[in-house]
Amino acid sequence: MKIGMRTMKTGIAVALSLFVANLFGLESPFFSGVAAVITMQITVAESFLIGWNRMLGTIIGASFGMLASFWGLENPLAIACGIIMIIFILNKFHWNLSISIATIVFLSITILGGEGNPLAYSLNRILDTFVGITTGVLVNYFVFPPNLSKKIYNYSFLLIDAIVRVLDEMLCKNEEVDENVDIEGIRKKIDVLKRDYAIFKGELKLYFDREKSEFNTEKAILEFENIYQHLEMLYTMGGCHRIHEQNKEMLSQFINTNSYDGEIIEEEENTVYNYHLNKILVALLKLRRS
Repeated sequence: MKIGMRTMKTGIAVALSLFVANLFGLESPFFSGVAAVITMQITVAESFLIGWNRMLGTIIGASFGMLASFWGLENPLAIACGIIMIIFILNKFHWNLSISIATIVFLSITILGGEGNPLAYSLNRILDTFVGITTGVLVNYFVFPPNLSKKIYNYSFLLIDAIVRVLDEMLCKNEEVDENVDIEGIRKKIDVLKRDYAIFKGELKLYFDREKSEFNTEKAILEFENIYQHLEMLYTMGGCHRIHEQNKEMLSQFINTNSYDGEIIEEEENTVYNYHLNKILVALLKLRRS
């Protein structure tokens, strides 16, 4: 069992955040370490987003907690009202992802911070969190940053192979057709590609993806969606359908077609079948050359 790169980077980020927190004499390096762990995500864009929401929540929770402590509003009823107000405000500004940390920080200050200086305690929570978040984002960016463009490119070719395997199972070989074709598996793989590309676009917006690729993922996704629609048609038609010579020739660029019947058939059913098959093969060849 291998230790993943994200795991290694999390350890590095925690070590650095604790070192910086101790260097500047922060009160609770523990919170810096926690922030570093939470901030370390699969991509830099996700680290930045998580870090931003945590920092925002910490500032708001600390501010409300400090005010409540100054005014002596530390009884259960006042704390409950404070929690309600924080959640209302964050929802109002659509900062929902900051709600949990804001309420936690508020509780820690009103319950634990009242024994000392509320202002100092609040500022320390903000500084501790800032150190952890900053360290986590910087480590994710500089230490083996994730190359999403390469990942998407490689996954696209794995998807092509998966489609070819499904075709091989669906087409007529020696008068037999596999009835248990996992066409839904192709749908799920396309959804994974779309999800990864959405993350990749988030990286591009932040200019964090430094590896440029000529592979046009948006066009590739459209081609895969088109292929899936034609696959569905072939799957719906079912049965054993002979393939035309032109399709057999294109198919031979992916798999051995010696077992397929390449007789040219003029019947309408096979013409429709071969039409959808041709669309799939043309799209696959286009994707493979891109």
